[in-house]
Amino acid sequence: MNPKKILISKGDRRTMDDSRLSIERPSVPDWNLHIRKVRYDDRGMYTCVLNTRPVKIKRIYLTIAGLKVAREGTTVQLHCNATGVPQPKIRWFRKTKYKREHKEPLGTPGEILIIHNISRYCDGIYECVADNGIVPPEVELLSKKMGQYVTKETILGCNISASPLATAIWRRGKQRQPISNKSYKYRIDLYEDGPHTHSLNLRIMDIQDEDFGEYFCEATNNLGIDSERMVLY
Repeated sequence: MNPKKILISKGDRRTMDDSRLSIERPSVPDWNLHIRKVRYDDRGMYTCVLNTRPVKIKRIYLTIAGLKVAREGTTVQLHCNATGVPQPKIRWFRKTKYKREHKEPLGTPGEILIIHNISRYCDGIYECVADNGIVPPEVELLSKKMGQYVTKETILGCNISASPLATAIWRRGKQRQPISNKSYKYRIDLYEDGPHTHSLNLRIMDIQDEDFGEYFCEATNNLGIDSERMVLY
């Protein structure tokens, strides 16, 4: 869907009467929206919905870059509008043509950046970044297969990026119930690695034949759910 909540496509068939738009699929898992001859009114939030159970939603904000010309000695105001719940904090950065990989932080956070007494040394790319601290879950396994001997113990580990993190669990095979610390066989430890990242480790003691098989690391918050599968053999 486009920012006006109009359906652009269903599957790979375009439903919107705009010949600039098409769905490109360079490989089987890809569903890319191609916008030709981009206009300023194309800016905004685009939504991709995957009809899985549960439904997965990805939102991407398209920003249209503009060129602003000013005379030396004048004052310029740059505006950046962003919406979200909670309201995002907006910060400004400048990329110079000499160090494009370097972003220099500017001024105080806010929607408007005022540059007084413009000179030729103020030229460059100005970028606003909006952040409300909310990150949908993304699970990454340290290893997707692990081998171990009977009677030994092992640790299955996964890294989770999410904010806020509502729940993080390990579960076994097709079982929906999470593995609990209450069992003598298991110990689960959650570590905070950074502002939005955690490590979730599952320690399995005294491994027996029935312990081999599939394990899933799963994380959820109010933006969605993600899980990854590991095989213990």
